[in-house]
Amino acid sequence: MKPLKKYLITILSTQLIQSLILIVFRHHLTTAMPTYFSITGVPTNYYHYDRRILGPALLFLAAITLVNLAVRLWLHQLANSGILNAKLIANLAKILIVWLWGFTWVLLFYFFNLSAIGQVFMVVLNIGAFVAMLTLVRQFYRDRFKR
Repeated sequence: MKPLKKYLITILSTQLIQSLILIVFRHHLTTAMPTYFSITGVPTNYYHYDRRILGPALLFLAAITLVNLAVRLWLHQLANSGILNAKLIANLAKILIVWLWGFTWVLLFYFFNLSAIGQVFMVVLNIGAFVAMLTLVRQFYRDRFKR
């Protein structure tokens, strides 16, 4: 099976599982959806609805999944191009893909008004992405300027 097809199956099954969780536990959803987050995972702005946020939450997760798929397709195109620093850009894009995937799971905590748990996972996700990016950039410059 091709890697892109495996990725598509993985990301769509994740979307399906998240959607099922939202639908099954729809009565426990909150009426406020976070729209902005600080680096520590604290929501700084909410959009308030009159009803539970099942529809907007499903659409928001679907939009993030589409962005994730778009980054993956762009990554596939980047591998075939002759851009100078394509390897570094590809590795940073992979970190973005993993971060977006993790972010969709963290959002579920906020949708169910479990912000304290969501904040912990958001901080861990952000620190992990930051460390991975620093490691990649460090390795890139080490390889580029070998003595």
